[in-house]
Amino acid sequence: MNLIGVDDISKEDADEIFEIVDDIKNGKTTASIKEGAVLAFLCAGVPTETKIALEVASSKLGGKCVDIDCSTCFQQNNQLQPSFENTIYMLNLYADFICTYLPSQDAVAKVAEISTVPVINIASELEAPLQALTDLYTMREAKKGLKGLQLAILGGESKGITNSLILLGAKLGVKIAIAIPEINKPSPIYFVKAREHGIVEEFNEPEDAVADADIIYALPPGGKDHIPDALAKYLLSNELLSKAQAGALVMQPLVSESGGSTPLEILESKKSLVWQQVKNKLAVAEALILFVSEKSL
Repeated sequence: MNLIGVDDISKEDADEIFEIVDDIKNGKTTASIKEGAVLAFLCAGVPTETKIALEVASSKLGGKCVDIDCSTCFQQNNQLQPSFENTIYMLNLYADFICTYLPSQDAVAKVAEISTVPVINIASELEAPLQALTDLYTMREAKKGLKGLQLAILGGESKGITNSLILLGAKLGVKIAIAIPEINKPSPIYFVKAREHGIVEEFNEPEDAVADADIIYALPPGGKDHIPDALAKYLLSNELLSKAQAGALVMQPLVSESGGSTPLEILESKKSLVWQQVKNKLAVAEALILFVSEKSL
């Protein structure tokens, strides 16, 4: 089985993965992969916490993680070097799994096309399956379920996260409300697919998106050094948080492309699930490897 994006994950698949996560967190699973199995981590730049989660997850399951920096496999505009295919052919001989963290979704699809071992896409410019699974599991844990939950997504700088969250969230019964500047809008195909499964609404004003939210997911609106005034309204602030219902909780990736922009007092408050997301990423990474391994037998 290959997992290229959340389109490959059905509601039943997600429920099964979450049950494996529950068992891992409760110490009820003794499942493992083949002793000494090699997970080749094919990456072109990766956040530290994601890299550590995968390495530790592989180790806990009895395997080994080999980190391959694939930055040199790309030419201008993320076009693949001719040697890229040879790298995959080699990994088919050496590895039991390939995990990708590549800028191009086309490159991920190419890996899956060539590979004879299971491929797991961790993230690309269009997808972030591990982050989406981690986030939705964390919401499920915090709110005792997902069906009917309302998720507000702000800013949307990381399109891969937004794309994956709206599609997988809709499959799992989450109502989505987004307030995102035009430059960060999710890819249209993800809107279409998500709306086939559930409710995805767009709002011009963040106050309208967060009004009924159970979870507010904060992504920066863009601007690595300076956020333009026109985009500043999409930042999560104490004032904006006050517009949400009293029980609303806050989430964001630990590391974003702009380094994060949510006020520290919010991230350190009881409303924040950020460190719970980080904690859960390890268990979800373990569960995802186990799930793909089982389905590939």
